[in-house]
Amino acid sequence: MNRFDDQRAWFCERVNENSKGLYWLAKSILHNDEDVKDAVQDSVLTAYEKLDTLRDEHSFKPWIMRILANTAYSMIRRSKPNTDIDSLAEELPAPQEEDREESMALWQAVRGLGESLRTVTVLFYYDDMPIKDISRALGITEDTVKARLSRARAKLRIAMSEKEETL
Repeated sequence: MNRFDDQRAWFCERVNENSKGLYWLAKSILHNDEDVKDAVQDSVLTAYEKLDTLRDEHSFKPWIMRILANTAYSMIRRSKPNTDIDSLAEELPAPQEEDREESMALWQAVRGLGESLRTVTVLFYYDDMPIKDISRALGITEDTVKARLSRARAKLRIAMSEKEETL
């Protein structure tokens, strides 16, 4: 096996390790399944082509997430996104029966957040990405990530308490 094969194998392993996070980040920005698939595919291709620009292999996740975020935002600028909440419900992991309604309500509340709050929330809570990596992936400061998470939590608390009041 030559050096090129080793590099390709390493890259494929990292992409596979991060595939779920790539999907959720793209979904949090784009909403449409076809656009999500296109963004992830384009980002992986771009990352592979620019692999020589990765300075530290331990920074792969924030590096590729940043490429994906830039790709997704670029797609938004080119076309107006549309949201299909019904198809999203099919893609979520199935919660326990007693938690199903609350989980769906929470996810709908997350989906109702503005894009900047929704993106950091999905990366932090659904992809378990550290604040430092979210900061690097989105090109914002760590303090901005923390502030957005705080605002998102406050909005989610309000949305969930309103949901409980209607039950």
